[in-house]
Amino acid sequence: MAQMLSIESQGGIVHVRVFANDTFNPISVGHIPILASKLVRDIKEKLEHRPVPVDSWTALNQWRELHVSGTAGAFSLPLWKVIEIAWEVVNHESPGKNPSNFYIESAFPISGSLGRFREVRAIGCPLLKPKNGAS
Repeated sequence: MAQMLSIESQGGIVHVRVFANDTFNPISVGHIPILASKLVRDIKEKLEHRPVPVDSWTALNQWRELHVSGTAGAFSLPLWKVIEIAWEVVNHESPGKNPSNFYIESAFPISGSLGRFREVRAIGCPLLKPKNGAS
């Protein structure tokens, strides 16, 4: 399941967060920019509009700054494939990371040497487990 965070006024880009099936870490990927034309195929039901969560502001603003400079783009793949790619990038850089021990704050395409968006940047951090089994 995913939550729409924001829509860019130009370019048809939608920002989403993806939820995990984990009560300790309910979010798998905190921010993914994706073309609306690709996301619409994955929408199963319409949810009410809510304000952008405060914990998403930093990732959204960082992406917007990089997007204006031409460094960051949006995914043009189905959401399930984007999630798979984000976790592949994390595991390539840090083997053994998964939604039960790591949180991806943001994942987005970045431009390569020829100006094409063929690389993915995934920004995240290890999860801190609660002490003494508390949740």
